[in-house]
Amino acid sequence: FNAAVNGTATSNGTVTWPTATADWGTVVFVAVTDSGTAQAGNVLFYGDLTTNKTIENGDTFQISNTNLSVSLA
Repeated sequence: FNAAVNGTATSNGTVTWPTATADWGTVVFVAVTDSGTAQAGNVLFYGDLTTNKTIENGDTFQISNTNLSVSLA
């Protein structure tokens, strides 16, 4: 993440999930955790996506550089 400005930090690189090997369904939110292992660690931030994304077998879900922002309120 880039340095926070007015309490909001944005990603400084593209975040890419592994290629789906089955239909994942619709992604409606993302979470930032303190672990790189799925379903492990603590959720630090979470929020809804601006646009939901349906992930089907063979798709790769990706959030482009600076398009993931986290804020402390």
